[in-house]
Amino acid sequence: MTIKIVAPGLLEESILDFDSTVETVYGELQGAEVGVNSHKRGRKSYHPLLDYEAQSR
Repeated sequence: MTIKIVAPGLLEESILDFDSTVETVYGELQGAEVGVNSHKRGRKSYHPLLDYEAQSR
């Protein structure tokens, strides 16, 4: 899915790096859920997936 969104803006020979992270949230923010969070266990967090064009970052 992500590649369909990103591909039109890339050069022909681009390298994509995919990564994920955990962002702990405080309070009742929309979309936050309790999940795997090694820093603050049991807290609600977001788990966004990130992608970078490797040559320019």
